[in-house]
Amino acid sequence: MAPNAPKVALPMLSQSCVKTIVPELDGTDHNHLDEAEGWLGLSLWRDALESIAHVSEQNREHPDVLCCQSRALAMGEEWEKAAEISRRLCQLVPTSFAPWIRICFSLFKLDRIGEAKQILSTVAPRFPKEPTLRWYLAIFAWGQGNMDEAKIWIRRAVALTRGPRLKALARDQPEFYAMWKKLEAEDKAARRRPRKIHT
Repeated sequence: MAPNAPKVALPMLSQSCVKTIVPELDGTDHNHLDEAEGWLGLSLWRDALESIAHVSEQNREHPDVLCCQSRALAMGEEWEKAAEISRRLCQLVPTSFAPWIRICFSLFKLDRIGEAKQILSTVAPRFPKEPTLRWYLAIFAWGQGNMDEAKIWIRRAVALTRGPRLKALARDQPEFYAMWKKLEAEDKAARRRPRKIHT
């Protein structure tokens, strides 16, 4: 990370990890998953992993199970394992952007910010209407000390914003919220500036 970059703590994603058409779990495996989710709600990630371990072999690769496992590992700061689980999720649910961000979050925590940024830069075109990916790219660019690129990604993220979720994400990161407001002021000033008429 660039020496002059602020210490940005990436916000974790919400519990909703993937949207999938895969049938939901039922029976005993569903109960084990519910139990794991309950442990996570209490920040007891080891207990959550223990509950997941009781899921039957045939459902271990179910996206909901992997999502819960990924969150538990991230909570325990087991970043390498969390990244590996998220990679499997990307293969199972390629239409969801959340697992990609989870991979890059883990890489960021492992000080592999260049790799995280490269992955998201490659993936972002697949999700042209998703502002969160652009916001994370701004975070990674800032972490590398590239403020000009960070500003570009912030503007792109804001341009795609619908509703309050990106604003909430920005407020979790005071440095980025300040940069957003600064760029907003610059853009408003530019729009008010009178145009030069060439004769």
